[in-house]
This record gives sequence, C-alpha cells and structure tokens, in this order.
Amino acid sequence: MFPSDATATFDRTGPDGVTWPAATIHSVTMAKLQDEFAEIATTDEVLARLG
Repeated sequence: MFPSDATATFDRTGPDGVTWPAATIHSVTMAKLQDEFAEIATTDEVLARLG
C-alpha cells in the first residue's frame, strides 16, 4: 500500500519550460502507480490494515 497523503512534491519546471503544479504532479503520480505498482490508500487505511 502506498499512503498518498504521506507524500509531498513541489512545482516542477520541465525541459520545455512548462511549470507543473505540485497537485497535478501528485495526482498523475498516484494514477500511474495505482494498479501497476501499488495500491493507493490513505495513511489511516494503511494503519488500519496493519492493525
């Protein structure tokens, strides 16, 4: 499980000069990880599963 609310990112500027907001980067990263590499969850969900 990957706790999405326990991670952070920052605005990033790509090589083309476009600046991507942190919220967009976070959302796209969660979408990419989901179902391919991780189960996305909140910290509370991870802790509940750990019992």
